Amino acid sequence: MTGCARRSLLPTEGDPRMLRLVLANLLSNAIEFGRTRAPAVIAVGWRLESAEVAYFVQDNGIGFEMSTEAVRQLGLSWALLNQPARL
Repeated sequence: MTGCARRSLLPTEGDPRMLRLVLANLLSNAIEFGRTRAPAVIAVGWRLESAEVAYFVQDNGIGFEMSTEAVRQLGLSWALLNQPARL
């Protein structure tokens, strides 16, 4: 992530409150974990992935290894928490 490029985000559909919450949390984390970097760099953007638009918040903060068991478990926990309720 070098330089500064500006490109408008594409429109999307979804619950406006949830989208704001997700974006606020991602930006908050990027600021929190990038604050010790000099300079801290945060990018917000989109890219096409399999004919769909994927939005991202990217930073040069401390990060974590995506292949670790903890990340796999975090994904599993997220999936379980976001399942539709079963009666």
